[in-house]
Amino acid sequence: MLTVTKRRFQLLTALLITGLFGILRAGQNTSCQFYVEGNGAYYNLEKLIRNSSDYVHYIEQNEIRFNFCRPTQQECRLVPPSYAIVENSETRLCEQLAPADPDFNVTPKNSSDPSQGILISYKEGRKNPFTGQPFVLQIDISCSNDFFIVKNHTNFSSNMTLYAASQHACPVVTTSSMFFFIHSNARFFFLPLVILGTYFLFFGFRFYRITRFMLGLLLWWYIIPWIILTYHPIKSEFWIVGMNVIAILLGVWFALLCKKYKALGAFIVGSIGGYFWSLMIYDSILVFLKLGFYHLVYTETVMIVTGGILFHGFYKSEKFKLAIEVLTSLIGSYIIVRGFTLGWNGFLSEMVTAEAISKGVFEKPDPWYPLVLGVLWALGVLGCIVQYRINKTRGVKAVGATDQEEATIRKQSQVRKAIMMHARENDQELLSQLRKFY
Repeated sequence: MLTVTKRRFQLLTALLITGLFGILRAGQNTSCQFYVEGNGAYYNLEKLIRNSSDYVHYIEQNEIRFNFCRPTQQECRLVPPSYAIVENSETRLCEQLAPADPDFNVTPKNSSDPSQGILISYKEGRKNPFTGQPFVLQIDISCSNDFFIVKNHTNFSSNMTLYAASQHACPVVTTSSMFFFIHSNARFFFLPLVILGTYFLFFGFRFYRITRFMLGLLLWWYIIPWIILTYHPIKSEFWIVGMNVIAILLGVWFALLCKKYKALGAFIVGSIGGYFWSLMIYDSILVFLKLGFYHLVYTETVMIVTGGILFHGFYKSEKFKLAIEVLTSLIGSYIIVRGFTLGWNGFLSEMVTAEAISKGVFEKPDPWYPLVLGVLWALGVLGCIVQYRINKTRGVKAVGATDQEEATIRKQSQVRKAIMMHARENDQELLSQLRKFY
């Protein structure tokens, strides 16, 4: 009864972990958040939205009234809803500067350094009655410690630019930030990823205990979205490093739990495998269907839970050996391909691609993308074949063994080694006697 209760507790704990992960990632609001596919910059302007008033900036006798991602509260007569209007302070006549069209551009001021701020470019507004040219409005916002302040402006004919500063023009730290750090430092991460992938590809089952520990350690990747404050700019590198260290230490703790509790370890191995499978499914199918962020999250959550439950259910059966070979081969092929494609924008992370699709900035996969997918799956199949041949004579007992069974296996191994050493000593003694005799 105690064993059943312990197993249920382990299973419920693992389910809770993956469930919270999926709910947290699915709960993000994207109504006024902007993502730049090319460099991974991610900005959240939701705190700048005003619900009961407008931002006002004065240019001579005119008032520029504007809002972010919502129409202005002040409405012009016979003018449709607008993100920005210009109103004469004396006559109170106004014109539309920027229509309330969601298709406006948000780009970094410097594509190589997203931390400098953003440039918002709106669609053309109504025609300027004095010049006959349509109004064109841009808001240039520098990254600073201010909440939001307009510092200056330029006004050339019908083209207006407001120069502002805001803490919300600083790129937000997200889980994708880690990928772009690795992506931009490909020369340092290429070799470690290829070596790690090769280990999983060919030796994932052969050294299962090491594999189980390493996959348990990968749980820190789950924990990072809980620790990093995804909705707020994080400017202190100390806190970012500290959060990652805490997450890695928690991953080590989970890895040790996987070693102590075999059923929990099997669940974690299956759930990590399900996570990698969900990424491969997204890359191979959902990207071509242009399904975005929420579809990726749902796929990840379903595959994580399904993989964990399946592995927990038959971790002592004969199927477990084949399942581990398939799982580690696919994980290895994925990691190797990731290593070789670092620095190439044709195979960005799934989160990056999903966010780009949801934001409408993803056009179509790179022409070389299908070839990369082919290599990915071909490597996985090759790994399965090689692992099957290597492990053909190895049984499943040592993989799903309990602590008692493992102790017995180690004791039997020690006894066999002692017998072999004793026999070798006897052979050497007999050989020396024969040499003396002859």
